[in-house]
Amino acid sequence: MKKLVFLFTSLFVFVVALQNVNAQKPKAVDGDGTATAKIITPIAIEEGNSLSFGSIASGTEESTVKISTEGNRTLESGDATLYTSDAGQTGTFDVTGAADHTYSITLPANGVVSLAGDGSPMAVKDFDCDLGETGLLGSDGKQTLTVGATLVVGDSQVSGEYSGTYVVTVNYN
Repeated sequence: MKKLVFLFTSLFVFVVALQNVNAQKPKAVDGDGTATAKIITPIAIEEGNSLSFGSIASGTEESTVKISTEGNRTLESGDATLYTSDAGQTGTFDVTGAADHTYSITLPANGVVSLAGDGSPMAVKDFDCDLGETGLLGSDGKQTLTVGATLVVGDSQVSGEYSGTYVVTVNYN
């Protein structure tokens, strides 16, 4: 009987100790989190006006002709002749996207763009944008950017029509 009392007492102490250990263990709790997403209008760019260097008569030395972002055409170096009857124009692009968002502008690097025609290709370099490297879409999600550049006209460049393409890249910041 003593053994039985001892056994029940031991069992009772074991159960109480086990209950005590379980009572001290913290209970797991759950927390609710919120996930969100905002889908915005994709950014897009479309050419408005083509960049044109106008009518130029080459000279006896290499010349550079610049169209500024303000639309001014100047002979930067050399002895080419610029004709005022076809003074050229800046390139323009219409950028559209999400209202009031900023975006980066990437212009072609030197050595990438040239105009091809009847004679040797002519390099187009020093691209410039009136907005710099960053634009801001208006409350209507639109903005126009203006592009200028410099054309390298070879000495005794062959007469004819010359053309080429260039890429302006825009991307949300």
